[in-house]
Amino acid sequence: MPEQDRIDQELARPMNGELARRVIEKLLELGVTQVSLCAGARNSPLLIALQSCAQIRVWHFFEERSAAFFALGRSWARNREPVAIVTTSGTAAGELLPAMMEAYYAGIPLIAVTADRPRSFRGTGAPQSAEQVGLYSHYVSHSYDIASSIEVEAIEPIGDAPCHLNVCFSEPLLDQPVAVEPRTPRIRKLASHPEQVSQLLAALNRMTHPLLILSQLGPNPLLAKLVANAECLIYAEAPSQYRRFHPHILRAGADRVPALAARGEIDGVIRVGGVPTLRFWRDLEDRFANLPVVSLCSPLFSGLSRSSDVFSLSESHLEALLAYLKGCDRRALGKALEDDAHAFAKLEHLLATYPRSEPGWLRWLCKSIVGDARVFLGNSLPVREWDLAARYDHTPTAVHASRGLNGIDGQVSTFLGWAEPDVPNVGIFGDLTSLYDLSAPWILQQAPELEVKIVVLNNRGGQIFERMFGNPWFINAHDLNFKSWADLWSMEYARDEAILTATSRQVICEINPDPAETQAFWQAYMK
Repeated sequence: MPEQDRIDQELARPMNGELARRVIEKLLELGVTQVSLCAGARNSPLLIALQSCAQIRVWHFFEERSAAFFALGRSWARNREPVAIVTTSGTAAGELLPAMMEAYYAGIPLIAVTADRPRSFRGTGAPQSAEQVGLYSHYVSHSYDIASSIEVEAIEPIGDAPCHLNVCFSEPLLDQPVAVEPRTPRIRKLASHPEQVSQLLAALNRMTHPLLILSQLGPNPLLAKLVANAECLIYAEAPSQYRRFHPHILRAGADRVPALAARGEIDGVIRVGGVPTLRFWRDLEDRFANLPVVSLCSPLFSGLSRSSDVFSLSESHLEALLAYLKGCDRRALGKALEDDAHAFAKLEHLLATYPRSEPGWLRWLCKSIVGDARVFLGNSLPVREWDLAARYDHTPTAVHASRGLNGIDGQVSTFLGWAEPDVPNVGIFGDLTSLYDLSAPWILQQAPELEVKIVVLNNRGGQIFERMFGNPWFINAHDLNFKSWADLWSMEYARDEAILTATSRQVICEINPDPAETQAFWQAYMK
């Protein structure tokens, strides 16, 4: 029988159970072992198929946006392993878009599996008949419209980017028993980038005394060796994992970096890892557009609209960078490090003088509750203020932040997905970020083994905009506290210093910075 005739025959008599079985088996072949499931009628065949699959751990959600961000965190925690989100049709599929956007820019292989009505309903306005094909636009590497088990065969191995499986089911939805067979994962189809060592060295040789910026990275012995041997100034953001490895690391805060460029103490920028948080990176667009920029990163996003050189984080590129950094011109180091030491002493004094300011509380958190914990930093104040105030001699075992798009939505859900058992997990968030994700603790009833502290820096609104614009319309001021949030999810609640005496494994902690101290701190710091 010709192939098209075979497909047409199956489409004429679709078997939902067989289709659902093949989709779940395909997920196993793609390497999926974790699924966020949002149950509904249209995706009921997939639910029944998942029930019969012992190889996949299923996390149950009532709300799709939180489910998707949780899956994002699970993928991060499992070294970018593919994780799937299974939803019903209609607006449920649309709720995944923010997480898919974040995954695209972070290089995370999320798989959106959206149930759909048969193709004949499209464009009719019938209930739950949205145009789901192409819903995620260019934020997915592949989009598959599937109405038969034969069409499942066209699904390719996944790389380091999201993809979309839109699966059409007709009624009756549950038309046959389902039994998913075990599958062995295929080798993942990771992106292949050409080795460009000579081009990298040519780009690096335009600089003699660069600034090395370390941003979002995972542990890597070669990276540790690179940092230990670098003969240049280094600015290490907390998610780089390398803040305390080298005496040339600048400690006085990102706001001091532009002065180095203005005085000519750096003549270029080398970025390793994700797109940096510090404001100086944005200044490279205009104020310091004359400085050459070289990035080693994955995925290959330059992070700038201007011209710059971008290379993959391959072993050969890192080896070439290591050899270059060993031979940098050290003459500019002395003055810069001396100035940084004076500025750092001033910062230490201010943190001690204003302990109840926002940065003061971040220093206290670092000293008091982190220990050997894994720390997740929310956008957008916590990640910046941790970089400023956290100690360099007392670093957690891992630090993470969602910096793909720098958004504040889904942050608590991502943290809970990223959290691991057998270690303390601390997530630090602003108040508006927390309000944006109130349903996130739902999943903790399915993970009693997790030890988590959700820390809310409650400064009564988006105070980062106060310093930026000085206009109250930007702030979204409020007078809320977060005790009722803890009560809703039957979690222990602790406030301010009482965090230290919290005894439960799962706690919501509220910290209330003093606005007068915060204002005084920033006025003194910026002088």
